[in-house]
Amino acid sequence: MNEETLKAMASTNGDSVVVARLKEKMRQCGGKSSIIMLGEGPIGIRLSPDGEGIIADFYRSLVMEWRIFDAIVNKANSLGGKMFKGDAMAQGGARIGSVDFPLDTIDAYISTSFYGSKIGGTATRKSTYYCAILSWADIVENHRSEGKGSFIKVLAPFKRGEDW
Repeated sequence: MNEETLKAMASTNGDSVVVARLKEKMRQCGGKSSIIMLGEGPIGIRLSPDGEGIIADFYRSLVMEWRIFDAIVNKANSLGGKMFKGDAMAQGGARIGSVDFPLDTIDAYISTSFYGSKIGGTATRKSTYYCAILSWADIVENHRSEGKGSFIKVLAPFKRGEDW
């Protein structure tokens, strides 16, 4: 990671508070860090080469773009600040939009909104990475299942109404 990219990231003019926070955390750690995944050990993360998001060492083909982090938090806020991940349904091959895999879970939402999946199709389990990073940045609390599936809760000052 070069210094120029990190300096550009520090300029958060026009970024949402979510993106500004993520960029600041990445700047503070020199563009790379490690996160704790629920049920797994630490996983390395780093700024993508183009500075447009974050890459997990374990899932290098996935560039988690800033706009998707923003969209997840906005969607969770529109649901009252709590959003189920849908990771078990995605991993189990459930169909997007079914009773078992509703559209308002993180995996169904980002799969249909950003990754080209269709209602009735399947999704890959990406929510676990996004949620771990959002938790690392103190934007959400990352929760294990309490019988209905794992979920996130948006933390203040990132919790807002639908108009945010």
